[in-house]
Amino acid sequence: MFIQENQWGPAPGLLVCRDQPERAAAKGTVLFFHGFSVDCSVNQRELISLAERGFLAIGLDNAGHGRRRDPDWDNKFGPGGDWEQHFRQLVQQSAAEIPSILDTLAAQGLLPNGKAGMVGISMGGLICYEAIPLDPRIVSATPMIATPKYVADRHADFYPSAILSQTAGKDRIVDWRDAATFHEKLAPLYQANPQRQQWINFPASEHSMRESDWHQAWANVLNWHERHLP
Repeated sequence: MFIQENQWGPAPGLLVCRDQPERAAAKGTVLFFHGFSVDCSVNQRELISLAERGFLAIGLDNAGHGRRRDPDWDNKFGPGGDWEQHFRQLVQQSAAEIPSILDTLAAQGLLPNGKAGMVGISMGGLICYEAIPLDPRIVSATPMIATPKYVADRHADFYPSAILSQTAGKDRIVDWRDAATFHEKLAPLYQANPQRQQWINFPASEHSMRESDWHQAWANVLNWHERHLP
């Protein structure tokens, strides 16, 4: 397994692949965005799992996280800080960086088909939802335990990207009903290709999903990108 720290445009992160990066990219390049307050190394197991399927996995530090942690973090997210405002800013900044990240990968020969997949967990899932309307090169996306409520009025901008949303029914942080409503709005747009949008809920899981549910959800992620990422 090949694992390397690197920088793509404004974002640092990890490149993970089983073979040569160019060979893995020929199957598909998948961007991976982590949850709040951690960094891309937390999901190294998932990155390796993508690489074992033959993909080129690119784990990225969200804006304000990891190697570029916001120096004013404690004031923004500590007691008295406007948590939601600053959180939304970091989500939007991370999403806005994705075209530059894809341009950098393309210049390195790591986006040979001009198409990419995305995985995002919690905060990373919000980044997925924000990013899809910004760049048509994102053709396959799998946000997990995340809400699309901030972009729900832009649902028409998501077709034809293949979107799988997975939520937890006992989640006290993210309301699963947001994703359910969002996919109801998507359904008419995907009438000719209904297999390209799906919502799956795990009713017994909380935000930190039960292990058995997580294994199933992750298998769904891998299978989704196998089907929809060239």
